[in-house]
Amino acid sequence: MLKKIASFGVMAAGVAHEIKNPLAIILQGLETLHTGLDSGFRRAVIADCIERIQNAALRANKIVEGLLDFSRQTTPEFVEADLLEVLRDSLSLVEHHLHAGGIEIEERPAAGNHRLNVDVNQIKQVFVNLLVNAAEAMTKGGKLILETELADNGEWVQVMVSDTGPGMAAEILQRVAEPFFSTKTKSLNTGLGLSVSQGIVERHRGSLRFESEPGKGTRVILSLPAKKGGRSGS
Repeated sequence: MLKKIASFGVMAAGVAHEIKNPLAIILQGLETLHTGLDSGFRRAVIADCIERIQNAALRANKIVEGLLDFSRQTTPEFVEADLLEVLRDSLSLVEHHLHAGGIEIEERPAAGNHRLNVDVNQIKQVFVNLLVNAAEAMTKGGKLILETELADNGEWVQVMVSDTGPGMAAEILQRVAEPFFSTKTKSLNTGLGLSVSQGIVERHRGSLRFESEPGKGTRVILSLPAKKGGRSGS
């Protein structure tokens, strides 16, 4: 119970911190607009102020949406699917973004049966999060490697997503899936993507493992129970 209370406190502090920043921008912008009514600010100044308010509001909305995704913990609706096909469908959603960033994609699928029971939409969400994270780590382009493997005599289907980005130090790596933790500076990043993904994978009775070293890129290993006659993940 004490651990849950402590976790709730950390979450509440994270929400307060993340929401406070865009609210401060909105309040400052409104104050500027109010002053401008009496001072006759130029149209360009007012337009810039409105844009900053709008971006801050979008940021706050994105945080709330991410928090809702994190808290819902929707029960997966399992169907039989080929994980390799799900991965390729997910890749097609972000492939243009990857190529535009100068990122080369290399696929290394293992031979064998990749069928298992999953909630296809939820697992696609996980894959897209992992692919986008990898792409954003390679700000100057690089290589994204997608591998699959049948582990433990076919008991598990694994997908490995590797990038050639700068990698992470151990202290960052151990916090990478914490809610609201992020090393990114993009204005609409919420730091909830990997937390949501981890929750989805755990509800599929799988695991997400992260490997990284500074200067050596990052590798994420997704493991899900394979379909062996009965319902996997259910």
